[in-house]
Order: sequence, then C-alpha cells, then structure tokens
Amino acid sequence: MTPSRRITLQGLLSLPLGLAALGSAAADEISAVQIVGTGAMVGVVRRIAENYMREMPRSVVTVAERDSRRSLRAVLTGSTDIGLFTARELLPPGEPGKILAVSTLGWDAEVVVVNRGNPVDGISRDDLRRIYMGEIRNWQAVGGADQAITVYENLPDSGTAEVWETHVLKGPRFLTPSAKVVDLERMQAAVIAEPGAIGHVTHAQMHRLVKPLGIDGVTPSRATILAGSYQPMIELMMATAQNPSEATAAFVAYALDAAKGQRILAEVGLKGAR
Repeated sequence: MTPSRRITLQGLLSLPLGLAALGSAAADEISAVQIVGTGAMVGVVRRIAENYMREMPRSVVTVAERDSRRSLRAVLTGSTDIGLFTARELLPPGEPGKILAVSTLGWDAEVVVVNRGNPVDGISRDDLRRIYMGEIRNWQAVGGADQAITVYENLPDSGTAEVWETHVLKGPRFLTPSAKVVDLERMQAAVIAEPGAIGHVTHAQMHRLVKPLGIDGVTPSRATILAGSYQPMIELMMATAQNPSEATAAFVAYALDAAKGQRILAEVGLKGAR
C-alpha cells in the first residue's frame, strides 16, 4: 500500500466530508484508506471513519461490507488496506512479506434471537447447543409453546458463524443437518416472520422486531455487554499489512484512541478495547 492514492468519486463513504470543496489537482494529494469487512463491524467503523474525515479533511476513508474470510484475503493480496473480521480462526497462514498485523477494536455480543411471539425469554447454554445440534426440536421442551423449532445459521465464511461453532456448538460437525444456512438479512427476516425460528446476530446488528433471549439467566443489554457477562462475546478486529501505509496506520491509531474511536464504540453500546 502506498501512503496516498488517486481517488475517484465512486464508492466514497461521504462525499461532503473531505472532497467536495477540493479541485481535481488537490484530490490527488488526499490520503485514502480502503476498508472492507464483516457486517458486524461495518456500522461502527463507518461512524469512526466519518468522525476521522471531519478531523482530517484531506483524508478519505471508504468502508464496504464483505465477509471476514474474503476481507482478510484482500489485505494479504494488497487490494485493501484494512480488513474487518470477528474470528481469529479465520486468519490465513501468513505469506512471506505479507504477514498480517491484527488490532482489537472492541467487543460485541452474539445474541440469540427468536420471534417476538415466542413466550420463551431465556435459555441455558446447554439447551441452546442441543437445539443447534437437533436434539431439541420443539419449543415445548424449553418452556415454550408446542411449536417446531426452525434453526437458522450464518454463512460459513462469516466470523459470527465461526464464533458460534467454537463457543456454542464446540465444532461445525455438530450443527443439525436441518439448519437453514443463510445470510444475516434473511436470517432476521425469517425470525421476524416464523413463530418457531431461532437465529443469532451481533447486538449491534439486531433488528428491533426480533426478540433477544437471555442465556443462563443473563439478558443481552448495553450493561451486560460492557461488563462482558453476556456470552458469547465476539472480538471485533482490524487486520493490516505488517508495514501499513502512513494513512492506514493513522486511521488505526485513531480508531484505538480512547477519546476518539473508542468513545464511538461506547456511544453505540459496544465494549471498547481500551
């Protein structure tokens, strides 16, 4: 990555924040940072980028959504500056001269969600695992109505699916074959529409029309997330080249600054790294 790039209007995160007032000659001097990554982090990183560009008007930061595995691959190949991901298990072997540097931005909770009409308010971690393994197939077995359970799981290249396999299922082979594997948008749409559906999303991405479940007596909330008591928690990470450009290093430093990027995490209810 070079410290500066020639940029175009297409794909800019927020045109008025640093480019509109500049001529084409000046635009060549703007420091550009490209970020791609998991939807679990895109929202908060965009907010950090917007603040960064207000304070650094000659910088432009673009943020685009991509699954965790492809984001890491993009950093390794040099096609992006920063990759956002949520599972260390997805880190590929470092290639000579392209070994990734990883920084923890903060933490979010992976929340179990069900239909709002479901009378169940909480579940044990063991029963949750048994549901995802296919051993429990009816909500009546965990205090709910006589209703078949439909299990939804995230796409395999997503960091949240990896976290779920590691901390809940204890391995991918234990996921019930009847599970419907879909993207986040379809999962939440299904949970909203289907009385027997169950899925899991990050707290930051949770739709207001789904119902979150407590796990082992702990309900998901800003307080329990900041305290780290609602589990599983997911690590929000940024990957760069081992020797990133000045522009990339400056943005990472801003995101990790307690008074800047970390303050934004706290504002949206996420647990900061610092």
